[in-house]
Amino acid sequence: MKSIKKIRRNMNVNSIYGLIIAGIILIVGELYAEPSGGEITKISKEVNFLKNPGFEECVPGEVKDQIVFNWTINNASPGVVKLVVGKEKAHSGIKCLLFSPKTAAKEGHLYQIVPVVSGKKYVLKFWAKADAKKGNVRFVLYQYKGTAFAGSACSNSITISRRWKEIEWNYIPPAEITNIAFVLAVVGSSAYIDDASFSEKNSRKK
Repeated sequence: MKSIKKIRRNMNVNSIYGLIIAGIILIVGELYAEPSGGEITKISKEVNFLKNPGFEECVPGEVKDQIVFNWTINNASPGVVKLVVGKEKAHSGIKCLLFSPKTAAKEGHLYQIVPVVSGKKYVLKFWAKADAKKGNVRFVLYQYKGTAFAGSACSNSITISRRWKEIEWNYIPPAEITNIAFVLAVVGSSAYIDDASFSEKNSRKK
């Protein structure tokens, strides 16, 4: 007859194996989802190509001039940046930016360079809310062939209120476009901005 100690030791080993197998099943279940049509769709984790997308790396004394921790203010569409700190003020985390056009009734552009592949589908997002009763924001993309400017693409102006709103836009780079400047544009008045993202479409059928 097996001893009690040996039985307990075997039970512990079996329990560990069981937990490992359960973990593997859980991971596989998250990677593959079966829609109603019976086809298996592979879901890859969304990768945000932006650096410091939620402005959490900014500190008050270093938000100045044209550089805002991986973000740059465009001299041709200048704006004024203020770092806002407080969990109750940010959309997530504890920091967001209050961005204002330098000239009333014009636009302020805050941008970051991102490499892209022509023909791929990308989704652009950020959260915004108005500083006043309402405001307007939009996406602008400066397109480049290598380092040569090749025109702009832009979304329609979107009206925002004093409540956080997610702004979203889809983009497919034209042929030969290798880089874009991802621009957060405030139109005519100040707006709070937070949690920007630039990513590929993340679902594909297998």
